[in-house]
Amino acid sequence: MKKVEMKGMKFGRLTVLKEEGRDSRGNVTWLCRCDHGGVGRPKRLIVSGIKLREGSTRSCRCLLRESSQANGKKFLRHGLSQSPLYQVWRNMKSRCYNLKARDYSYYGARGIAVCESWMTSDNFFEWAFKSGYAEGLTIERKDNDKDYCPENCYWIPMSLQPRNKRNTIYIVYRGKRRGLIECCEETGMKRTVAIDRIKRGWNPDDALLIPISVNRHPGPHR
Repeated sequence: MKKVEMKGMKFGRLTVLKEEGRDSRGNVTWLCRCDHGGVGRPKRLIVSGIKLREGSTRSCRCLLRESSQANGKKFLRHGLSQSPLYQVWRNMKSRCYNLKARDYSYYGARGIAVCESWMTSDNFFEWAFKSGYAEGLTIERKDNDKDYCPENCYWIPMSLQPRNKRNTIYIVYRGKRRGLIECCEETGMKRTVAIDRIKRGWNPDDALLIPISVNRHPGPHR
């Protein structure tokens, strides 16, 4: 892909100063200066060109702090801090930015972020309702290596979320790569039995389709 020249361009509060190198994913990175909205001393930081162009990074996180403080006070004032959608929003931010969060290693530690637009709850809520949010649904990303942003997110039932985690067990069943949980639900096979069989050398098709009453692998088909 041809590199996009970004020196001198401005993204939110960031001004691109020069090309810096590449990140762990091979994306071109740029040295930027954040002007803090004209308040205080400017700060320099390195940001990937992709995050600048898609709008997920527009400051040194000063916008994040300002919007989080404003939204926290608003939710406390209106008594909305216990609403399910607020919890979705808060948990999404926590796993990306809270070093002590249980799932931080799968999100923030890998460079996954929340786009700055969604750091303001009103923007996130507006997208949520326009995109079909209803109580009982949870947010999911289309590409697990990309950020939380409108282009990469959709809603799914809570019961389906574990199927798209990084630790999901995938198998090749009937010629297609699929999640083991989904295949077990489809065939009626117990997940623990299927896992045990596969560990003992059964091919996935046999592990999922042969009745549990057959305790030993039948051997190669003849």
